[in-house]
Amino acid sequence: MKIAKLSLACAVALGIGSNFAQAEILEEAIKGVTVDGMLRYRFQSDNYQDMGGKAGIDNTNTTNQYRALANISTAPIKNVSAGVGILYINEGATTGTGTLGGGLGAGEDGDFGVNTFTLTYAPHNVTNTTVILGKQLLGTPVTDASDYDRAVGALVLNQDIKGLTLAGGAFGSWSLSNMAGYGGSILGTGFDSVNKGLFALAAIYGIPNLITAQLWWFNAQDISDTTLYANIAYDQNFGGAFGARVGVTYGLTKLNDGDKTALTQVGAYNTLLAGAGLPYGSVGLFSNQETDNDLLKINAGVTVGPAVLDVAYMMNTKPGYSVMFDDMGAMIDPVTMGQIWWQDASTRTSLGVGRRIISGTGGALGAGGGFAMPVIEGAEDSLSVITASIGAKNILNTGLGIHLTYVTGSSEYKKGTAHPYNGLLNSKREFQEITPLLNYQFSEKLSFQTFYAMLSTDITQEGNITSVNAPTTNTYTGQKITEKRNRYRFQALYKF
Repeated sequence: MKIAKLSLACAVALGIGSNFAQAEILEEAIKGVTVDGMLRYRFQSDNYQDMGGKAGIDNTNTTNQYRALANISTAPIKNVSAGVGILYINEGATTGTGTLGGGLGAGEDGDFGVNTFTLTYAPHNVTNTTVILGKQLLGTPVTDASDYDRAVGALVLNQDIKGLTLAGGAFGSWSLSNMAGYGGSILGTGFDSVNKGLFALAAIYGIPNLITAQLWWFNAQDISDTTLYANIAYDQNFGGAFGARVGVTYGLTKLNDGDKTALTQVGAYNTLLAGAGLPYGSVGLFSNQETDNDLLKINAGVTVGPAVLDVAYMMNTKPGYSVMFDDMGAMIDPVTMGQIWWQDASTRTSLGVGRRIISGTGGALGAGGGFAMPVIEGAEDSLSVITASIGAKNILNTGLGIHLTYVTGSSEYKKGTAHPYNGLLNSKREFQEITPLLNYQFSEKLSFQTFYAMLSTDITQEGNITSVNAPTTNTYTGQKITEKRNRYRFQALYKF
C-alpha cells in the first residue's frame, strides 16, 4: 500500500501540527513510502494423554494467539533506502489450563517493538547488487523468517548472472524464535539472542518452471563449525492442468565441541557434574556430545487439475540429525509433512540445533524440557520418516482447499558405552500423525485455515540410568508407554 500524502485533519489528530504549512512539509517527506504487513489471529488447543510418556499425566492447553506486523520502507534516494518493521506478538494470551488465564489475556499483554531496522544500498544502474545493513530477517533454509528469526549485521546479494544469485552474510548477533519463545528467554536469564558471529555464503540457480539448485554454508561461532544445506529440485507445470515435481535435500551440521560456549549456563551445569565425579566437566556447549549430524530428504509430487499429491522420505546417516538452526527450517513443510510430530517432546525429533541448546540447559540431560535428544558421545539417534499428503486447491474456483496428511516414523536412540552416566536410556519412539486441513481464501487479502492434528507416539525404553546425586542405578526393561496428542487450530490471516 502506498502512502501518497497525509491530510491536514490526520496531521492534527496525530498531534503533528496545526497549520497547513507543516502538513505540506510532512506530505512531501513521506511521498514514496510504502507499508505492508499482516494481522493474524489463532485459536489453538493441545490435548495430551500420558503426556511426555508418563502414565496418568493428562493436560489441555488452550491459547489465543495474536500477531500484527507493519513494514515501512522509503523510496530509494541515490540508490539508498531505509526500512523498519514494527511487530506485536502474544502467543499465549489466554490459557485454558485453570480458572485464571495466563498472559493477561484481556489486559495489556505481549511483545511490541522494532522487528527489523535496515539500510539498503542497491546501485542497480551499475550492478545488480544489493547490500542490506542492520537488523534483518534470516531468510535462509536453516532458519524461519516467517517466524521472525533475525540477525544484526550485513547481507550482500548479487544477481549479475542471469538465473544465479550469490549471497554472503556476516552477523554479530542472531536470534531464533523457537529458542527462547516469545515474551521469554532461555532459563529466564535474558538470552533472547546469541551474541556470537554468524557467517553465511550461498549460491542459488534457477530456470523458471523447470529446475532450481542451491548450496548454503554457515558458521555459527562456538555452536556450529560447519552447516551445509544443498537442494536440487525439478518442478514443472505443463499448461496448468498437470504438474510434476521431485527434489533431493541434504543437510549437514558439525557442532562445535570446544571449550567455549555461547550460553554459560551449560558450562556451569557441566562443572557441577564434574564436581560429582562424572565425566562432564568441560564448559563447551556440546562437549561430550556427538557433533556430527546429517539428514537426507527425498520428495516427489504431482498436480492434476486442482488435485495434489506429495510424498517424502527422511533419514540420517550420522549419529544425530540436528541439521537446521531452527526446527522450522526448509526441511519441513507442515501442510504436506505434518504439523506437530517434529516439535513434540515425546517424539524428540526436532531438526533444530536451537532445541538441542534448550535440552542441554533444562535439568539433567534428557530429563525433559527440550524437544531434541542431546546425542552423547558414543551414542546415536536414527531417524526414519515417511510422509504422504493428498488434497485439492481452489476447488471449483471457490477459494476452498483441503489436505489430508499422514506421517509414520521412528527415532531410535542408542546410548552406547562411552560413558557410565549419560542421563539417557536406550529408547525407540514410533509415531503416527494424521492431519486433515482446510484452507479458504475468502478474498485476495483475507484467508482462513483450520486443522486437527492427531499424533500417537509409542515410547519404549530400556537400559540402566545412574543417579547424579546418589550411587544408585535404576534398570528399565522394555518399558513402554503411549502418548496421544491432538492439536486443533483455527487461523484468520489478513495481509495488506
